[in-house]
Amino acid sequence: MGHVRTQNWAAVGIDFVIVVVGVFVGLQAQQWAETRADRRTEGEYLLALAKDIRDDIARIEEALRVEESRVSTLDHLLRESTGAPLPAGFDSARGRVIVESFPSYPEVDAYDPAYTLFSYTGMNAHRAAYDTIINTGGLELIRDAALVREIQNHYARIESLEHFEELMEASRSRFIEAQRLAGISPVDLKPMEDMVELFRGDAGMTAAAKNFWLFTNRHLKFLTELKMAADTVASMLETESHPT
Repeated sequence: MGHVRTQNWAAVGIDFVIVVVGVFVGLQAQQWAETRADRRTEGEYLLALAKDIRDDIARIEEALRVEESRVSTLDHLLRESTGAPLPAGFDSARGRVIVESFPSYPEVDAYDPAYTLFSYTGMNAHRAAYDTIINTGGLELIRDAALVREIQNHYARIESLEHFEELMEASRSRFIEAQRLAGISPVDLKPMEDMVELFRGDAGMTAAAKNFWLFTNRHLKFLTELKMAADTVASMLETESHPT
């Protein structure tokens, strides 16, 4: 103001430049700080997602062990009680459906057959990090659009599997009820030979077992595919959270 009163226009111009430069530098510093905070938050999000998906993979591996044991037990039980092998595939409106390979009964740990048929492990995915990111609008902080799609696809695959598991649970309930009516309980510790005899004389329980065998085999396929895809996504997240 003093320079204006004295009409020292050169000094006024210098003052103006100083103010403009100061404001510009201040805004740039603020933007740099905000960008740095966003990148830190992005890295935290990616690591949290990777941890949740790694936990999902551990859950999938547990479910795969349970499914392999049950499908092997069912296959052996049905072969012995019916005297015929189960089909290796089916022709459907969607094309040929191939039965997934699995270990034969003697090759898996032979647990109590009644409890093996009863036991079940569903997906029950870890979604805490993803739900937090979605609810806070944090997905916009992840700069890699392809990575965002992979994250979204992972949870879409989870939802698809969980929908299948709801249908599978209905088949499992019918099978458990058929066993109950036949006098089979998971706590009875019946040997395989006794189980074979009970199935041999019960067409309804055998049919329910075949249906559940098919659901179990499809579950095995979906879990295997999900594990492979989840491992890829987790590796991408871990790499992006620590850029070189």
